Amino acid sequence: MGDDGTWLVWAATQRGHDHDIADYEIYIWKVGDPAEKATRLTFHSGNDRWPDIHLLPAE
Repeated sequence: MGDDGTWLVWAATQRGHDHDIADYEIYIWKVGDPAEKATRLTFHSGNDRWPDIHLLPAE
């Protein structure tokens, strides 16, 4: 959850639950929007559970 409570980011996998090797993908959702508006951010076949994310400062 972002500091201002606007965005929720999470990782999910369809198979397995091993956090180190399962094919997790990263999703983002604006809190309050319909669930189907969630956006998948990663499409890599490997584990994306711990991505490096760089955001510009809020203005």
